[in-house]
Amino acid sequence: MKNFSCFCVRLFLLLIFALVTFANAEVINARPSVNGKLHVQGTDLFDEQGNQVVIKGPSTHGLTWFPQYVNTNLFHQLSREWNTNLIRLAMYSYDYVHGDRKKNLEVLRKGVQYAIENDMYVMVDWHILTDNNPNQNLAEAINFFNMMAKEYADVPNVIFEICNEPNGDCTWEDIKEYANIIIPVIRRHKPDALILIGTPNFDREIQEPAKDPVDFENVMYSFHFYATSHKGESLAKLKEVVGGGTPIFITESGFCEASGDGKINLESVKQWYATLDSLHLSYTIWSMSNKEEESAMIRSDSRAVEYLTEEDLSLSGLYARALFQGKDLNQIPLIYEPVSSFKILARTKPYIVWGIFAIPVFIVIFLVFLIQKIRKRFRYNRIRTYDDLLKFSKNESAKKFNSKPAKQFLGDLFLFLSTFCTLIYLCWRFTCSIPYAYG
Repeated sequence: MKNFSCFCVRLFLLLIFALVTFANAEVINARPSVNGKLHVQGTDLFDEQGNQVVIKGPSTHGLTWFPQYVNTNLFHQLSREWNTNLIRLAMYSYDYVHGDRKKNLEVLRKGVQYAIENDMYVMVDWHILTDNNPNQNLAEAINFFNMMAKEYADVPNVIFEICNEPNGDCTWEDIKEYANIIIPVIRRHKPDALILIGTPNFDREIQEPAKDPVDFENVMYSFHFYATSHKGESLAKLKEVVGGGTPIFITESGFCEASGDGKINLESVKQWYATLDSLHLSYTIWSMSNKEEESAMIRSDSRAVEYLTEEDLSLSGLYARALFQGKDLNQIPLIYEPVSSFKILARTKPYIVWGIFAIPVFIVIFLVFLIQKIRKRFRYNRIRTYDDLLKFSKNESAKKFNSKPAKQFLGDLFLFLSTFCTLIYLCWRFTCSIPYAYG
């Protein structure tokens, strides 16, 4: 009995020690020069020494849309000052297939090289979007990943995201069929490559691979969210899927609405990224660009490309930098100036802006026509000539003669509506059509 009691005490102390050790275990902010190649165990990432790691950093916008931000000085700042250990290079598949491949590849290779120079992991992203289904450009994808895997076969920094945001009618069966072709292409040159696989409906239906995973090791499934649009249901789905043992990588996220624009809901942002940290999930944030939309980390009026000061950063940039540095988001006030608020409204809800212009225009034109009609009526009431007398006569011939004012009313109505529509069209052109056409 005494021996049994001693055994129980020792077992209890051992459990306490294990719990304390587990609670104090630190998830390492990995660097390729120290941690080497990454691999998946369960739902987590581990380095070559078996340490659990997390990688996070910004995503570029389309490489050929904003190539100026792919430079070694900016990557150095992101790595050293922002404390990021990952950069995502978004190669839009449609641009690659239908655009200048040589130019696209030149920017991509520079991005990989700058990431290596600054000791960062780099995600090569085949950015499916307008082409919906990754099988649409399967031959080009095979060629692309064969080239990239062969070129970076011995580089521990490189991670492959084989299809960003499949959407439309694309099903998990379509994606799985694509992955079963592309993954062997990569693994032929890089057998231990970490590979990230997109999921249906813009990388949000992660329950599909949870039920029917691919038959490959060292893969993770992509999940995307934008904190202002995606809230309770999406967050619960992520927790459920990760809790069920499916490895998830947040290959794209943002603070605003899913469109990439709209005002930021800070409470939702804090909830999302606190959850990612609690689940030890790696992520990227969209986007390292100065596009005039709320998700862009750089202000649209900034021309800085090699070093970003406080004044160059948008609210998204300030929040992203704070997350990467592990700082409190509450220290950054969520304040929108009136001009910024109006610009966001014009970009996200243009019909409201049209209404702001249309209603006063309608009232002004209506009043002008009404005054003109009243003025004419008063003028007609003054009988000075025989013609004036005839207009207000009650005999049958005069009534027949006086049918012209009805036609005049229809003409005035047509003039009123055509003037109104023309002015509204001009409002639309100046508030939406022309600004969008020129970015």
